[in-house]
Amino acid sequence: MSTVIRAIELLRGLGVPRVITRRGLEDLFAGGGIMLSTSGYRRLVGDLADARCIWPVNRRLYLNREASPAAGPDEAAEHLEPGAIVSLQRVLGAHGILNNPSAYVTAVVPLRTGHPPPTLGHRATEAGVFVFKGIPAAVLAAGEEEDRLEALNRPFPGRMPIATPEKALIDWIYLGSSPRSDMHLPPIHDIDLETLDRERLGRLAKAAGPAVEAAVSAWMEKADQHVHYDDREDDGPIPGF
Repeated sequence: MSTVIRAIELLRGLGVPRVITRRGLEDLFAGGGIMLSTSGYRRLVGDLADARCIWPVNRRLYLNREASPAAGPDEAAEHLEPGAIVSLQRVLGAHGILNNPSAYVTAVVPLRTGHPPPTLGHRATEAGVFVFKGIPAAVLAAGEEEDRLEALNRPFPGRMPIATPEKALIDWIYLGSSPRSDMHLPPIHDIDLETLDRERLGRLAKAAGPAVEAAVSAWMEKADQHVHYDDREDDGPIPGF
């Protein structure tokens, strides 16, 4: 049996991480009886990447494509930025709520007083572009976990934290309303509100505080007006035109 085939078998093993570091790969292979020099491990990792059995994110992090189902870029977000939660355009697009979904992995990261600030903004990797936005930890964690984080209706495989569509929309409205953010509010004409759970949206907005609740209420009012305008029946030409 070739070394590459043996390595692929190990990657398919039960409990093998879906997102794994280079050191983790070397430990996995060594534990499975593949004993190589440092340069030998490097060549093996390169061969596995060329065969698309692993997907490099950067020099230290890899997606296990031999997992079932294969690991995807979204799962790397929390490994690139601790505490990251997949949210915003990525979640809304995956659920069909945002009509022009983003190809980027968008995520929100908690901002905590007294802690080192996270690295925010765009980050290009071999697995795609990630966009990290900061939200105060208290706002990010407001509300019941079952309202904030997707448990069953998950648009991506893996166990990484994913915001519910309602939380993703609130995160976007919060950032679009904040003078410290460069994001604009969600485009009303590009959001399909039909599948949103309005009761959950209301609970989350209220839990986040009066300012967030007011911003969400104002945006939803405009969005509903836009929907009602588009749904008007055509009653013929307007007199005088």
